Amino acid sequence: MLKNLIGLDSAESLSIAEADLVNARIIQLMDSANNYLPTSRDFKELSAIHFHLFQDIYDWAGKLRTIDMRRGDGDFFAPCLHIETNLSYLSDQLAEKNFLQIRDRSTFIRELTHFYDDLNWIHPFREGNGRTQRHFWSRVSADAGWILDWRPIHNELDEASRRAREDKDFEMLRNVFEKVVAKTMT
Repeated sequence: MLKNLIGLDSAESLSIAEADLVNARIIQLMDSANNYLPTSRDFKELSAIHFHLFQDIYDWAGKLRTIDMRRGDGDFFAPCLHIETNLSYLSDQLAEKNFLQIRDRSTFIRELTHFYDDLNWIHPFREGNGRTQRHFWSRVSADAGWILDWRPIHNELDEASRRAREDKDFEMLRNVFEKVVAKTMT
C-alpha cells in the first residue's frame, strides 16, 4: 500500500480514487489552453507530466523513484542509481532520431516501439509510469505529425511491454503500436 495524500489505506480504494483524479488531470492536459508543460523531451518534461497527473495523490509526484523495483516476479527495472544517466542517454538518442520526425508509418512504429521499451525499462517513477509515458509519447508523436489513440488496446500494453522488456520479444509491442498509431496529422 503506497502512502498517499488522500489518506486511503486500502489498495482498492486508492486505485479507484487514483483513476478518477488522474483522469481529471489528463483532461486538463488535453486542453491546449492549459498545456503549460515543457517540451524538452527529457526528464524535465516527464517529471512535469508525472507531477501534473499525480500531484493530488502522492507527495513524491514528479520525483525519481529511490528504490529498485519490479512487477511481481518479473525482472527488475533499471537500478534507481542509474535512472538519471539512462534518461539522459534516452533523451540524447531521441534527439539523434530528430524526435521521431518520421513520415513512414512502419519506420515510425519501429522506432516508437524501441523508445517506449527503453523508457519502460528505465521506469523513473515509483508508480504511474505507464500513464506518464503514454502522455509523453503522445506529445512527441503529435509534434512529429502522428496521432496516438490508446483506446483500441485495452489491457494489451502491460503484457506487450513485459515481453519486450523481459524476453526481448518486440512483436506484441509493435502490434500494439500498429493499433495505436491512428493516422498522420496533415
